[in-house]
Amino acid sequence: MRRLVVLTGSCLVFVAILSPLQGIGRGQEPAPGRIAENVPCREDASQRYAVYLPSGYSRDRTWPIIYAFDAGARGVLPVQRFQDAAERYGYIVVGSHTSRNGPVALANAALRGMLDDTTSRFAVNPRRGGLHARACARPGRRHERRGSGAPERRHEGFQ
Repeated sequence: MRRLVVLTGSCLVFVAILSPLQGIGRGQEPAPGRIAENVPCREDASQRYAVYLPSGYSRDRTWPIIYAFDAGARGVLPVQRFQDAAERYGYIVVGSHTSRNGPVALANAALRGMLDDTTSRFAVNPRRGGLHARACARPGRRHERRGSGAPERRHEGFQ
């Protein structure tokens, strides 16, 4: 009997530890002040994204939003990168887990899914927002200017 109690208690601890790591389930909403790493779109569960809501977020007012895309479909990376600024300036940040380098139709479907989902789920200000795309270039990587032979510094992600 004692083994059964210990085994049951161990299983409950294991489930309690894993539950927050699995993302947002149906009917649940991301918590302000924390990154929700795996949010499925309500209309199309194959479209997923990471989201950060500022700690002061409430539906009482509208919030500007940044839609971020990573070349490898690692949506949590740009969300982590913008988290501090989003908290400071009061922005919502979302990053796609399905859009990656490749077919434009894939990126369009991801953007459409995130736009539809975030505008219905969160209090988004439709006049304040933006897109951020990160290409495969490494920060500070040197590129040659065509024809001049002179090295050129390019900002990460913009070529």
